[in-house]
Parts: sequence; structure tokens; C-alpha cells
Amino acid sequence: MAHRVIKAFEQRISEDLDYDFDFTDFLGTDTISGVAVVVNPSGLTVHDIAMTATKAKVWLKDGIVNQDYIVTCTITSANTPARKKKLDLALQVRHD
Repeated sequence: MAHRVIKAFEQRISEDLDYDFDFTDFLGTDTISGVAVVVNPSGLTVHDIAMTATKAKVWLKDGIVNQDYIVTCTITSANTPARKKKLDLALQVRHD
């Protein structure tokens, strides 16, 4: 399956880092009403999600060393009719 990856990152196995997904261009004057995050394959832990009017912030930890992950953040807009948009980032977990 092809992914439109917005950016690729490396994260150390001991790190607990946050990543921003910016939906400003998509939303225009609309705002975010909901956020869902999926990691594929499993193993990387999403332990917190926050949102502002136009951005989602996702905290990730753990994972399997040398494993590549795709983190997909999907938002739902507040206006009616609600719109959905997905953004992907690539992440590889490394040794400390």
C-alpha cells in the first residue's frame, strides 16, 4: 500500500517523543473535532494525543529496534458536513 509520508524520523528505543501533524492547509477556516492514530505494524506505543484547532500532537514510545513504522493520523473536521483527512509519517526505531 502506498503512503504519502509527510516526513521520516528516527527515534531511539529509550525515547518518548512527540510528533506534530499540521492540517492547517486542509482545514482553511474549519477546525479539528476529533483525532485517531494508527501505527502499522503494531509494537510502537501511542500513549497520548492532543489537538488544537488545526494540529494534532502524538506521543510515541517503545517499538522494535530496526523496525519501520507508518503512523497515520486521521482528523475529522468540526463543520457540517464533516470532512476527514489522513497524514502519514515514517518512523524507524534505533538502538540507544
